[in-house]
Amino acid sequence: MAEASNLLTRLSVRLDTDSQLMVKYLIESGYGQTDLVKAGIELLYQQTKNQKPASVPALLKTFSMSNESGPADLSSNHKDYYQERLLEKYSG
Repeated sequence: MAEASNLLTRLSVRLDTDSQLMVKYLIESGYGQTDLVKAGIELLYQQTKNQKPASVPALLKTFSMSNESGPADLSSNHKDYYQERLLEKYSG
């Protein structure tokens, strides 16, 4: 892992209404805000680490299977789209 001094030490997020309700419930159940964020990061990290990610060609193929046209900058930003798709797949 990277040295701790090079990593984020604070995180600010915007929550949709459903997430706000979930956080409210968890806080009322005794969890602190820091505990929630740390547990969420740990869970997502373990899920991502334990699953084999799809290949770049497989994810890019999902664009071509759509009835809609893909992003105009797909060829130059394919890594960004790949990362977005992975995050969508493994975060919900």
